[in-house]
Amino acid sequence: MNGKRDVEEQEVIDDDDDDNVSNETEEIGAAGNDTDQPQSLQIQEIWHKKEILESLNILPGSQELQSLIAARDYKRVLSHPNSSLTGLLLASFSGNAELLQAILRRSMVVNVRDREGRTPLHLACCAGSAECVKILLDHKAMPNVWNKEGVITPLHCAASVGNIQCLKLLLDAGAILDAGLTTTGFGKTPLYYAVLSNSINCVEELLKRNASINTSQVYTETPLHVAAAMGFASCLKLLLDHGADFRVKFGTAKSTPLHLAAEDGNAECAKLLIEAGADLMSRTNRIQTPLHLAALAQSVQTLELLLMHRADPNAEDIDKRTPLHCAIVKSSRSCDSVQLLLQYGAKVNAPDVFGYTPVHIAALNEFPNCLKLLLDHGGDVTKRTNGNVSALSFIARRTPEILKYLERKLDQGIRLHDHEIGDVDCEIKLDFRVLVPSLSSGIFLDSCADFKKCTIPMSFRYVSYVLLVCNFSILGKELFQIAHIRRGYIYQWENWLQWLIILAVFVTLVPPNWLSLKFVTWQHHIAVFGIFFNWIELMVLIGRFPMFGLYVQMFTKGAVNFGKFLLAYFCLLAAFSFSFRMLFPKYPSFNSTINSIVKIVAMMTGELEFEDIFFNSEDPLYYPGTSHIFFLFFTLIVTVVLTNLLVGLSVSDIQGLQTSAGLDRLTRQVELVAYMESMLFSRLLNWIPKKILRVCHRSALLLSSPRQFTLIIKPNDPREKRIPKELVKEAYKCVSERRGIQSPVLKTEFITNYFERNRFPHSRHEIYVSKRKKRNK
Repeated sequence: MNGKRDVEEQEVIDDDDDDNVSNETEEIGAAGNDTDQPQSLQIQEIWHKKEILESLNILPGSQELQSLIAARDYKRVLSHPNSSLTGLLLASFSGNAELLQAILRRSMVVNVRDREGRTPLHLACCAGSAECVKILLDHKAMPNVWNKEGVITPLHCAASVGNIQCLKLLLDAGAILDAGLTTTGFGKTPLYYAVLSNSINCVEELLKRNASINTSQVYTETPLHVAAAMGFASCLKLLLDHGADFRVKFGTAKSTPLHLAAEDGNAECAKLLIEAGADLMSRTNRIQTPLHLAALAQSVQTLELLLMHRADPNAEDIDKRTPLHCAIVKSSRSCDSVQLLLQYGAKVNAPDVFGYTPVHIAALNEFPNCLKLLLDHGGDVTKRTNGNVSALSFIARRTPEILKYLERKLDQGIRLHDHEIGDVDCEIKLDFRVLVPSLSSGIFLDSCADFKKCTIPMSFRYVSYVLLVCNFSILGKELFQIAHIRRGYIYQWENWLQWLIILAVFVTLVPPNWLSLKFVTWQHHIAVFGIFFNWIELMVLIGRFPMFGLYVQMFTKGAVNFGKFLLAYFCLLAAFSFSFRMLFPKYPSFNSTINSIVKIVAMMTGELEFEDIFFNSEDPLYYPGTSHIFFLFFTLIVTVVLTNLLVGLSVSDIQGLQTSAGLDRLTRQVELVAYMESMLFSRLLNWIPKKILRVCHRSALLLSSPRQFTLIIKPNDPREKRIPKELVKEAYKCVSERRGIQSPVLKTEFITNYFERNRFPHSRHEIYVSKRKKRNK
């Protein structure tokens, strides 16, 4: 074995490995970067080789021993008085296993330290020398020794250089797997440094031995944060597959792993996190979403990935800036990012807290191409900042070349509408919408005046008085109907509905300070029913119109049949309700009898929630097997059979109503007319002056005398308006068919058509055209 190698030849931690260990710093979206790949990060080792050498150089006899080791004079090294301290540390750091073995034969003190508390085992792991590590462990070196600051063990060093052999030797020797997980190590475990060095083998080995992926400390940097920030997709996938928590936030910025991946512009890492279920709307301390950071990083791939998974393109940060504001930061890729955000509905005129819109920012940064894109998507140049400076002012000062483009855009509002340019009838359309600012600008908001003695708005008080007057009017009408109809009144369900509305209005309008606080809550319950009954009554009134009567009757018929349907099968629904309550005692929808019945009715519509019930990790099934059988029975019997039966009944009822639609419409009209006439001729109205009653009777009756049974109409008289024109046409057609005349046409229609065909010209242009036609003939 050629073990005689000098210190310079044994510097395992060389300059090429500077990118394997710790702190990440990044310039987000540096100017001129035209790629979507993660940008290079400045990484530091646990201990830089210069730092270690400086510490070793101040040890007693260090310079002399280094010269002897360089000259391969190991005999004099062993005889040197400082070989047991300085020589041991130098041999470990240089990875010189032969010299290390020789020193340990003479001195059994293996756990010596330098001024920073580093032992030979620390230095051997930093050098990545598995042979030296094995020799030290065989001589009882402590695998769990900490450095002076109490944050680094040899296992940290082995993980940081990504040496799987050293890692396994230390773990087999009893090294603490999660060293540094407590506050002493600030949450930086060997797994943390293995991920930081992007050593897949070390990460797999640590995870295989059940290393802790997550930490209980708040806002601590986890290995998942490191993998996302560095863009190490393979390590990220390993951590996610082993249950790493992607919701943990890190540092004062409160960034999630998805924030760090978006900030780095790493689409692959972002995709893995999104597929694992990361929240796209998670916020940092500046209320920024991952989409904001992806826009700042100018990563088109990451932006598209987030937008495809429905990230909000109009989310606002602490300064009310949207991702579109953030995208206009660099000229190299800004247009691509801006165009993508606009395609997904980003608001082009959204102002930030200072009143700056994306158009303002593009003009200030002198991005003409980006400005054209914003203007093509409706950018408003009249928008003003809080300092009352319009976007057009910025454009004129910073990007004057856009003024010509804006002028051409305004000219597009003038275009040919009809006929050719040389034609006499040529028409040009002027579209002034390009000059009109958006409807959202110019809105003035002001707070209402405060009323110290009254907490109810004044407008509500006036509306309440109007509502009381209307309610008393309806009450008077109902009392009149009771006095007029008496027995028949109680058999009409609409009358009961109106009484419920009257009572609900009176109870709701009682001032709250007249009642106790407990009763005020009931006011809200009653108000809900009152609002519902009012709109039901409005639907009934709309159903009295011939045009809408059929549809309201269809609804009424269907509702009645559905009530009968539920009553007939209520026992079946109750059976499933009580069964599910016993089978799923912890499920919120079945925690009470009422909730169970309501849930069963809702499940009839298809709201089964199979995954939430049977695959809930927090609340496992108590009675597997039986639960599956009853759920299957419910799906087949209720959701399939009963629902299809209900649909079939509704279809048959609708078909029956359609066949008798005409007769039903006439029946409703006759009932309404008879009801109105009976009230108009009621004895209860005898107190009204007879002249007024006579006028009302004459306007309501078609025949003025009870002894007159015929009505003479003039079908060709356009002033005939006593009966509808449709009835006049049908009567005229009936008489004409009996007289043998085909295709009868009323003279009123003939006269109208004649004047339409032979109307006289009125305008000068029409007179000129008619004269020219006569000359041509």
